[in-house]
Amino acid sequence: MVPGRATRNPATRAATNSLLRLPFSSLPSTAGLESPSLSLLKECTTIRQFKEIHAHSLRHHLQNGPSLLSKLASLRLPSYAFALLFQLPRPDDFSWNVVIRSLARAGRFVDAIGMFRRMKSSGHSPSNFSFPPVFASYGSMAALLPGSAAHADALKLGWATDAFTQHALITMYGRCGRVDYARQVFGEMPLRDVVSWNAIIAVLAQNDRAREAVEVFGRMREAGFVPDEPTLVSVLSACGELGDVTLGSSLESYAANRGLLSGSNFIGSALVGMYGKCGRINDARRTFDAMSKRDAVAWNAMIAGYSQNGRSTEAIESFLAMREAGIEPDKVTLAAVLPACAAANALDLGMFVDSYAAGKGLKENVFVATALVDMYAKCGMLDHARRLFDAMPERNVVSWNTMISALAMHGRGKEAIDLFRLMREVGMRPNEITFVGVLSACVHIGFVEEGRQFFDSMQRKYGIAPGIEHCTCMVDLLARAGRLVEAFEFVETMPVKPDAVVWGALLGASRNQKDAEMGERIMQRLLELEPENSGNYVMVSSMYVTAKRWEDAGRIRGMMREQGVVKTPGCSWVEIDDLIHEFRSGDVSHVRWRDIHALLQKLTEEMKVEGYRPMEDLIYRTPVRTTMKMREKDVRLEYAA
Repeated sequence: MVPGRATRNPATRAATNSLLRLPFSSLPSTAGLESPSLSLLKECTTIRQFKEIHAHSLRHHLQNGPSLLSKLASLRLPSYAFALLFQLPRPDDFSWNVVIRSLARAGRFVDAIGMFRRMKSSGHSPSNFSFPPVFASYGSMAALLPGSAAHADALKLGWATDAFTQHALITMYGRCGRVDYARQVFGEMPLRDVVSWNAIIAVLAQNDRAREAVEVFGRMREAGFVPDEPTLVSVLSACGELGDVTLGSSLESYAANRGLLSGSNFIGSALVGMYGKCGRINDARRTFDAMSKRDAVAWNAMIAGYSQNGRSTEAIESFLAMREAGIEPDKVTLAAVLPACAAANALDLGMFVDSYAAGKGLKENVFVATALVDMYAKCGMLDHARRLFDAMPERNVVSWNTMISALAMHGRGKEAIDLFRLMREVGMRPNEITFVGVLSACVHIGFVEEGRQFFDSMQRKYGIAPGIEHCTCMVDLLARAGRLVEAFEFVETMPVKPDAVVWGALLGASRNQKDAEMGERIMQRLLELEPENSGNYVMVSSMYVTAKRWEDAGRIRGMMREQGVVKTPGCSWVEIDDLIHEFRSGDVSHVRWRDIHALLQKLTEEMKVEGYRPMEDLIYRTPVRTTMKMREKDVRLEYAA
């Protein structure tokens, strides 16, 4: 042992040296030694210092076990505390509680619960200091039944009305997904403080009850309680889910006026996340840049904000900047940046993230693995995505949905349906997103009857009310199968109000089947929803042209002029070496437009040799007499097709 290493300041070091050099017989009594020993424990900050003090206590038979245990808890050394407890001849209630709390804080939930049970079996009665860490452990494990049993124990022993116990109960039931139980405990509290309100608001925000969280926050203010940091973090999360930027920005002003922003990474990160989810990405960046210290949570919120708002390049740049700043990406970081890699088709970076996740042991995390599956599928490596999915040790409903949708998107509808059936066989309950993927698969392979059965089973078998996405899939499925009248009748009777996307899908089907009469009926519905969309007029006009009904085609064009609707020129983009080139119909503004047109002309001639003919029914053409004008129209038609 090295004398004098138990403390950091010189005065205490000298006292320590003197104490440790004295023989035990020279000290007046054990009781007299406990005071300087305890003062040393207060100064202790490292495991080495603690071991010296512990060794001295053992050598001189000092009875300060509870104090040693308490220091071990503050040093976050649960294993040491665990071992020390069983060296005590008669550990008291305090000693048991310290070890239980230490294990729970260290994330060793099973050990904490096991220690709680040993405490009871040894004849000690749990108290209001015993139950909170036990409830926290059960909550973290989402172990509802044993947690409820522990609640019953607390009721029997009279601790269920203790404020600390009730706060822990609210959190436990929230983490187990039983918001109703959490609200019942909150409702039965005789006295509520800020911690009580914070606990129930957090439970609601974390369980997709954002609107209720905001309502309870309002009641908290009406009751005269002043929001603190945990309050703001939870309510800002709820604002993000609701898209309520008005309340969110007012909370930012509240925090700034009370000086809560300067020293709180939690509020800053919550604000970044809120603004990102509300689509106010510039405000998110402003808040992020104003933070004096940025931890992984703040970087994750910024990366996720960019990714969620379609700004994939900025999300990737932020990820790289995070690493340059020396902040190690965690599972949340990877799950946020991988969708950006998918959207930007940044396969190389996605593969790097894959390797990084494997090296850090994060690849088995269900959220990271699911994001990898999605990234590889969207980057065209569907078979690799499937292998990753099959190798996942744990899959949640999002994992299944991702793989089913990927298969459907790549035209492998039969595999998607087979995977859905496997999903049901393993006991995973589908949700509304699952059925969007399954119905899309049916559309791609023309499984009309199977699609109808899946659609009907949503409400009947799973209690899922069909949404607009499901109805759009059904319309597309029926229309592609040539059942245009049936599709129209479905739209007229569907359980949700049809939007422009539904009618647009039906209008496209009418064009494909050259049913101009049906097309005009549908167009009338579309005009009520989006009267300024020129594409609807053009599509119906083209159908009349195909049927050589020139007067009707002219009438539709006349309607466009009367409504002041101007046809939007066709537009396309191509990205070359990180530079996006934009082209519009008839546009000669590009610096190399002559070269481009020459190449297109050459390709067109070669395509014609192979039997290509432009789809004349897609473009409305007025008869022109001169050869030059006819040629100009023909070229435009070829490009448009």
